[in-house]
Amino acid sequence: MRVNLTVNGRATAADDVWEGESLLYVLRERLGLPGAKNACEQGECGSCTVYLDGTPVCACLVAAGQAEGREVVTVEGLSRGDTPPSGAGRAYGDGAAPGDGPATGGRAPGGQGSGGQGFGGQGFGGQGSGDQGVGGQGAGVS
Repeated sequence: MRVNLTVNGRATAADDVWEGESLLYVLRERLGLPGAKNACEQGECGSCTVYLDGTPVCACLVAAGQAEGREVVTVEGLSRGDTPPSGAGRAYGDGAAPGDGPATGGRAPGGQGSGGQGFGGQGFGGQGSGDQGVGGQGAGVS
């Protein structure tokens, strides 16, 4: 199928999109926008966050067809100096919770509630995931 969408202010189309293909795959592989990353594929880490009609979403969890006729802003669009959608500062700067977009200020992705203390606290995976995470307590990336 063909998906028509506006990406970073430019009308574009992606052809031969499989109906189960993610928006992340379309952005990275079909449209050549590698800024959104493929990491957890579960919507927890925030590395694939894009704005869909001004709302931060995990592109790995959005079917490409859901973006038909909608506006997508990627990190490439933000880096060009475009004005971010309303609320962008909040999502990118105040340690938003996993699933709410990247948590680049305050705590790192995967924080409390995502398997324990996550990257910013007690180690990768952290307490609550059945172990002490990679390297145990104190090995976190904070």
